[in-house]
Amino acid sequence: MKSKKTIIFLGISALLTGILVFFLFNGKMTGNVVRDDGHSESWLNDNCMCLEKERLTCHYPGFELKEDKYCWKDNTFTNPLKKCSLYDCNGENVSLR
Repeated sequence: MKSKKTIIFLGISALLTGILVFFLFNGKMTGNVVRDDGHSESWLNDNCMCLEKERLTCHYPGFELKEDKYCWKDNTFTNPLKKCSLYDCNGENVSLR
């Protein structure tokens, strides 16, 4: 009878300890993880074939894409360029959207 009570006590203690540890460290154990496919844009340009050009970017430094239509800097605007958004790298499609 005493051993059953001890086993039940240890089981409940372990369960409560697990719950306590979970709530104490929940969200604190995550790091800033950056997804790295191993493909930089320059590597993709050199080694893969562009399948579609749908990504709008501004060519000149300091310009920002506004309303997905124009590149603006102060009172100056220019048209955005279409860069490759989908590459074929030896049968593997890599998307940069």
